[in-house]
Amino acid sequence: MSKKAMEEMTLTIIIGIAILIAMLGVSTVANAKINEARHREICRLSIVEAELKKEATTGISKPAIDCPMLNINIKKSDLAKKNKENYVKRIFADAMRDAWMVAGQGDHRTFQQQWFKGGDVHCLLYAKINFKDTEIKKEDLNAMSMTTWLSANNPGAESPEAYFKYLTYENKRAWSIISASDPKDWTSEEIDPSKNYYVVYWAAMKDSGILRAINLDEHVKELVELVKVKIMDKPEEIPLIVVVPEDEFEGIGCEHMLN
Repeated sequence: MSKKAMEEMTLTIIIGIAILIAMLGVSTVANAKINEARHREICRLSIVEAELKKEATTGISKPAIDCPMLNINIKKSDLAKKNKENYVKRIFADAMRDAWMVAGQGDHRTFQQQWFKGGDVHCLLYAKINFKDTEIKKEDLNAMSMTTWLSANNPGAESPEAYFKYLTYENKRAWSIISASDPKDWTSEEIDPSKNYYVVYWAAMKDSGILRAINLDEHVKELVELVKVKIMDKPEEIPLIVVVPEDEFEGIGCEHMLN
């Protein structure tokens, strides 16, 4: 075989390998997206099924829903040559929107009502977002408020509607990011990359007078009032998405975990 032919064959092999690697990369990304969509749909349908079951309204047994918590990792390699703020906020926005969608945008609550315990706070732990050696700082992620970002961006080809439009309940904001520096501040819009976060569907159930007073401790009452006044402005059932630093999760008053 001539030298030229060998060079051409080598070049062909190199190109073939490059194409194969590119195809494998695309396939991996596509499979990840398919798996995310599958997880979201299974979770959503299991909640719909629980909602429709007769026993869900008796307050006797906890309904079984198929919503294992997602683990989402943000790594240093993910951020290379990307706009860090846009990349991270899109990950948070997708998890927030997905959690809100699977829970029926706050409207599927029959399955979680336990009338004899009145006023309990129910939580669906949808995802945990982990920062893995990213070496980014808080100021890298907060040039734009989360409200502004959610209002200016959409999920892409999947929908032309802004993320913010999905995250509302009765035309009011239905999400909250808890401050990493002040856990009592539920109106923060900052993401601190030194922390890992949970994305939680959080629902304070209907006020039932004295039963609520018995079952909700003072801290949870404060949270309910804060959410009612500053975020939802709705006096009874308060559903929303809460983004909370991992080390502050116990402070958000989840009395019944739904998964």
